[in-house]
Amino acid sequence: MTLAAFQSALAELVAEARDGSGRDDLAAVERQRLAALADDRGVATMRMLYMSWRLTKVLSLLPLSLRVLGDERTAALLRAFWAIRKATSLHFVEECLEFAAFLHARVQDKPQHFAAILDFETARLQLRMQQSLGLRPAAQRVVFDAEPAALFAAVQDGSDLSSVPPCDAVLRGELDADGRERWTIEGGGSVLEAPSGTATSAAY
Repeated sequence: MTLAAFQSALAELVAEARDGSGRDDLAAVERQRLAALADDRGVATMRMLYMSWRLTKVLSLLPLSLRVLGDERTAALLRAFWAIRKATSLHFVEECLEFAAFLHARVQDKPQHFAAILDFETARLQLRMQQSLGLRPAAQRVVFDAEPAALFAAVQDGSDLSSVPPCDAVLRGELDADGRERWTIEGGGSVLEAPSGTATSAAY
């Protein structure tokens, strides 16, 4: 019996609704306390706040990808991800990068243009992650098979993505001296504004 074990079990109760009955590192009195807390309304409120906090992460930083997936599919994928991945960091970027990798591996029947949109939002996260580590962020490249600006607009408007003009394009993303994102189309040099409504640096 240790304080660390009880605290760990209490965290599992809040995050996963597990009452510690299957743990062998708790004393009988600790299991009784956890069982008594299992139906406590305060614990239920804490669980709701915890799940809302995790949901806010992905909604803030992967908005375009999740819009393409749709609410029902996103909810199912989040439940599957949360079942195997505990929140271990207060930083939004780290968990969202892991969820993005999970989506790449788990989503088999990918919606049209989903992979490119997810790659773009992942690239934005990578820029911020490297910056937060005190590194000079490496330029990110994202390949598109549709006109990027038109594709972003269609996703945000909820329009039919099949109507977006096809186009072989590569976006190159960097952070300027002030830490602002700069996206250009390789070969053409055109500057592309990051989609409005997606996360800004303040959300990272």
